[in-house]
Amino acid sequence: MTFTFRREMSLDRAWEEIGKYFNRTRSGIKRRYGKIEIIRVWEAQRDGFPHIHCIALFRETEFETFFHNSKWRIKEKELLTSYWKWGFSDVFALYSLGAGVGYVLKYVTKVNNALLMEKRDRKLVNVSCFDVDFQETGIFCLERFWAVSC
Repeated sequence: MTFTFRREMSLDRAWEEIGKYFNRTRSGIKRRYGKIEIIRVWEAQRDGFPHIHCIALFRETEFETFFHNSKWRIKEKELLTSYWKWGFSDVFALYSLGAGVGYVLKYVTKVNNALLMEKRDRKLVNVSCFDVDFQETGIFCLERFWAVSC
């Protein structure tokens, strides 16, 4: 799943509220579909607004899937995406757990590489964040926030 923010909200507010909005979305999905486990990554888009990538493992629900435009989709996409009220959202079905973990790790790596560039070249101004979180199982939670300014 991916989630973005409408640009009518301020950049600061989007970053301040991202956790609260994501938790509201997760809570609504959980009420409808039962127990879920989530791995998520937050990143800054080019304009600085946050963007969330996540995979969700639904423990009590199975979805009917179909193949469309080189991607696996679920038939209940519209209902699932309706829980995110603050911008655009999209949902894809995973063909394997490994593919899902690879999807999220791609963005963790991307954010870490951006941090290394920021440390090397202080001309860049960026706000970045990632949060990898197995929320339901409590296996681990790692949060890292940083801001680089001139």
